[in-house]
Amino acid sequence: MSATKEELKNLVEQLSDEESRLAFKFIRWLVEQGDELTEQELTLLHQGEQQFERGEYTWWKNVKRTEV
Repeated sequence: MSATKEELKNLVEQLSDEESRLAFKFIRWLVEQGDELTEQELTLLHQGEQQFERGEYTWWKNVKRTEV
């Protein structure tokens, strides 16, 4: 068993019953997710990479909300 899985097992043992149920649902959801992106997701990812390469981005520290 990998070190990460062993550490996860130890953490799960520390959870309450309710926390264990929540963790179980989340882990089940992770297992059921496909590893592959859809065509639309791949297109969006590619577009984002191109924008980044062109310098079309904003640093998070420069993002300010003036109207909510």
